[in-house]
Amino acid sequence: MDKVYDLLKSSKVFFFATVNGDKPVIRPFGAVTRHGGKLYICTNSKKKVYAQIGANHAIAIAAMTPDGGWFRLSATAVLDSSPESIDAMLTENPMLKGMYLGNPDFATLYLKDVVAEISDADNEQTFLKF
Repeated sequence: MDKVYDLLKSSKVFFFATVNGDKPVIRPFGAVTRHGGKLYICTNSKKKVYAQIGANHAIAIAAMTPDGGWFRLSATAVLDSSPESIDAMLTENPMLKGMYLGNPDFATLYLKDVVAEISDADNEQTFLKF
């Protein structure tokens, strides 16, 4: 998990895909944290992405790494908007506080059953599961 977390943090922007009916939908995300041994992302519960995850928990993420490599992962997103996970997300990503501090629509989700493919600048590939 730590390797994937480090890649997400270093990429600054990663592309987060969900399923809408039978069509993929992708958008940029940038906030991630670790909490309780899990990898978390966040969104607003009023957004379409949240409804899409509610209908189909399968997600995918892809990004470039600063050294010219890339990574992608697939996972299941699980809602966990506990006060502790929200606090962890806001503490690590203070730019979110202006939008979400005290906002009841702020939602945190952890990723489970993660399968990651990582390719470095030399095209050396690593596969991780957690």
